[in-house]
Amino acid sequence: MTSKADIEAFFKTLDADNSGKVSCAELMKALESCSFSKSDVQEFITAHDKDKDGELDINEVMAFFLNKCEH
Repeated sequence: MTSKADIEAFFKTLDADNSGKVSCAELMKALESCSFSKSDVQEFITAHDKDKDGELDINEVMAFFLNKCEH
């Protein structure tokens, strides 16, 4: 089971500029070894960006992972 501490640590690795938010560019960098396109990443952000600011904050990332781990 994934803990909140694990998710927070993962979020910190994604948030390269320590802004408290993960941008499309930061997520693309983290996923560069995968075959996700920029549009794939942007679609993911849009789908989970509850405050519609174009980036994911810790609460949005936490909600995604906690929801996925419950199923």
